[in-house]
Amino acid sequence: MAYIDMDIVKIVGIGLLGAMLAIAVKKQAPEIALQVSLAASALIALLLLEDLACVISAVKDFTQQYTQVYQAVTLILKVVGIAYISEFTAQMLKDAGQGAIGSKVELAGKVIILGFTLPLLSQFAEAVMGLL
Repeated sequence: MAYIDMDIVKIVGIGLLGAMLAIAVKKQAPEIALQVSLAASALIALLLLEDLACVISAVKDFTQQYTQVYQAVTLILKVVGIAYISEFTAQMLKDAGQGAIGSKVELAGKVIILGFTLPLLSQFAEAVMGLL
């Protein structure tokens, strides 16, 4: 995971370059500026996938020894993944001028997260009731 440090330099470079290119062409070709912006965003997301896979693998390796912890961490990773994906997609849609659709993607992410967490909330409520 030592290579992750260098990935931030690549990501920052792509972000800055994408922003500068988008700004440079925005007045003459706004549709190309949008495409440059979306392409830079997608490239950054692709660079993060490998790092994300490493982090998930390390967390799973660490928690597999403890069944209860493993189940909770798996749920947390799913929730975080859904949150990141829905937020990233919503921001791209808003950048493309489709804020209404982006808001619906965010809402869908929140509803899905709620669905994932309901079993955990139910277990928690049962545990509390058992203590009373």
